[in-house]
Amino acid sequence: MPYGDLSAMRVQRFGSMAGVDYQAMLSAAEAEADVIIWDGGNNDTSFVEPTVTICVTDSLRPDDGMRYHPGETNLTLADGVVINKVDSVDNHTVAQLRSEIDRVNPRALVVKTASPVILDSGPDLAGQRVRMLEDGPTVTHGGMALGAGTVAAREAGAAVIVDPRPWAIGSIAETFERYQHLGPVLPAVGYGEA
Repeated sequence: MPYGDLSAMRVQRFGSMAGVDYQAMLSAAEAEADVIIWDGGNNDTSFVEPTVTICVTDSLRPDDGMRYHPGETNLTLADGVVINKVDSVDNHTVAQLRSEIDRVNPRALVVKTASPVILDSGPDLAGQRVRMLEDGPTVTHGGMALGAGTVAAREAGAAVIVDPRPWAIGSIAETFERYQHLGPVLPAVGYGEA
């Protein structure tokens, strides 16, 4: 996924061969393994012809599947679709997502799964004030107001998620200004030189 000033990167010219040699990478993997699993994340389609394609959808962002490329391509091509995080939304949202999947890819096998957030052992959060540092891409351009950390802290009984916005300065304040949907979380940012 491209990060940074997309306007400045809209045209790029490479004067010589550069980048990853995907054929060499695939050949090396084929020599070592019987099964190759390629994970494109939320920003890529497979660069090899797969035997099986599985697309994972996010119940917390039910409209994203057809709103963004290459998400809509992956959803349309999938042999199987996983509706993830069904434990975080109501049944109506899951039904709407299932209806959208059936509309764009009626041949796909669809399964639903919960995605409970489980904290590693550590201090008891019950009754505590917690400052939440969340995954930047999820809560900034990913559109979420909060992430898995906040869910886990709340489930562990945290009394307060401390809102960092009143004390934000510099690039953090700029991030809150740019992504006004953010909840009381501190987004992990820092893709720039500073």
